[in-house]
Amino acid sequence: MVSPVTVIVSPEFKTTFQEFEFLAEFGAGEILDFIGLEAKDVDINEAFKNTKDPETGKEWEKSERAIKENKLTLTKTRHLRDSIAFKNDGKEEVEIGTPVIYGATHQFGKSGTTKNGKEYTIPQRRFLGIGSDFGERIMLSKKMRDIFKLGDAK
Repeated sequence: MVSPVTVIVSPEFKTTFQEFEFLAEFGAGEILDFIGLEAKDVDINEAFKNTKDPETGKEWEKSERAIKENKLTLTKTRHLRDSIAFKNDGKEEVEIGTPVIYGATHQFGKSGTTKNGKEYTIPQRRFLGIGSDFGERIMLSKKMRDIFKLGDAK
C-alpha cells in the first residue's frame, strides 16, 4: 500500500510469536490478517467513534465543523475512516495505513502559513494505533485459540 501514513504492527508480537517456532505451519498470513483486521475493526474504528487516540485514550480536539454542527470530528464523509487498510508480509509484519493524503495531517498534526500569510494549526488527532490491551486481546481471542488448537479460554 503506498501510504502517507502507515503503522506497522509487529514489535510486540515478535516476542510472543518467536516462542512459536512452528508458526509457519499454522499460516502466519492468516494470523497476521486477523491481527490487521482486529486493529482496523476494533482499535481504529473505536478511535473514530470515540474521537480518542487509540493508544493513549486522549480525546481529540474537536474541529470547528464538529463544534458548529454538533457532530464528531473526522467523520463528515467517513472517507478517511473507510480508507484504512492493512496488508501483511506473510511472515511477521502487518502494515495498517491510509492512502488519503490528509491522513498524515491529522495523525501527526500540522502548523504552517497559508499563501495569504495566515498562520494555522491543525492539532494531532491520532487515529492509527492499537490499544494497550491489544496483544492480550489477540492472544486470548477465539480465532487465535482455534488456529493454535488451544481450546476454550478459562
